[in-house]
Amino acid sequence: TIVALARTQRAPFVVPLGIGAHLRKWGIPERRIVELDWNESHRIGEGRARQDAAEAAADSRAAATMPIVSVMAGYTRTNHIVPFGIPPENPASIIYPDIPDNYRTRLDMQWPVYTFGRFESMERAARSEAAAAAKDVGTFTADVRLDAARAFWALVTATDSVRVVEEALALIESHLRDVQNMRAAGLLAPNDVLSAEARRSRHRVQLIEARNMRDVAEADLRRVAAEDSLTGVANRRQFEADLAAQVSRCRRQMETAALLMLDIDNFKSVNDTYGHAAGDAVLKAVASDLTGRVRTEDIVARVGGDEFAVIMVGGDAETGTSLAEEMMGHFDSRRVDYEGRQIGCRASIGSQVITGDEKDIDEVLLGADHAMYEAKELRRTAS
Repeated sequence: TIVALARTQRAPFVVPLGIGAHLRKWGIPERRIVELDWNESHRIGEGRARQDAAEAAADSRAAATMPIVSVMAGYTRTNHIVPFGIPPENPASIIYPDIPDNYRTRLDMQWPVYTFGRFESMERAARSEAAAAAKDVGTFTADVRLDAARAFWALVTATDSVRVVEEALALIESHLRDVQNMRAAGLLAPNDVLSAEARRSRHRVQLIEARNMRDVAEADLRRVAAEDSLTGVANRRQFEADLAAQVSRCRRQMETAALLMLDIDNFKSVNDTYGHAAGDAVLKAVASDLTGRVRTEDIVARVGGDEFAVIMVGGDAETGTSLAEEMMGHFDSRRVDYEGRQIGCRASIGSQVITGDEKDIDEVLLGADHAMYEAKELRRTAS
């Protein structure tokens, strides 16, 4: 069923990680398969980053309790010696002799100041944070795997259901023709024909329902593949595909588009001060505001932990810059209400026009990133 489904799909077939290898063995081309890699999930990436930061902090605390030893050595040599004396032609000057060999060594040892267990407590807290982050990564990974597996097998089941109902309907159609022939020959009563027609109608309804379920399952699987699970906007994979399509369209139709890159200022301090749940609330609010302030045909995506992108279809340099300035002004005063606390979400935004002359999407991304960091630096120096 899975192989048949992969062969009949018009678009590339989305499958959970690991199933693609089996499909390739059955002759499904590589370009027809899109494997869902849960390692690309931003939530998993953020969890791993938090784990790495906690482990680094723990190692730093442990190192602070150890003595510091430093050794320095040096050697200087000169190739000539001028004897000490007063030159007769200039008695006011004194010539000091060069030192032919000069060895220097130094050993320093610094013992840590006793902190009454403060460093040890901080190390234990960092280790606990790292362990909690590792558990979160495991939970996030399991959730992503479950979502992908549920959507995939729902599509497989729905597709198989359509096949079964179609086969059953074909048998009923054949049976109905036989019943109608027998009725024409006077061998059956009219009620037998009506009963067979009623069965056919019921199976037609079942086929419509089965196809609807298959379409919904297919759309859900594509949503899992293309959507950021936290914010509901497009994920990095879908964004890169959409950006490549826009570059190609601009090149083909000699039009322009605009790309905006947004980075939330000091987002790490939000997580550190209010917790990661508060950080998630800020990310959702930013995604919602971006989606609500662009046109239907524009594309909003989350491309990193605290980075978003907007593709303005048909935009130009002026409209891109205007929207970037408008959105920065909006987020300057934006406050996210989280459990009664007001959290700011200032953002730096840069824009880059897409002309179609770019070699690839990396060139567009590089220009947009550069504009974004310029905006961030200007805001930092102005504040």
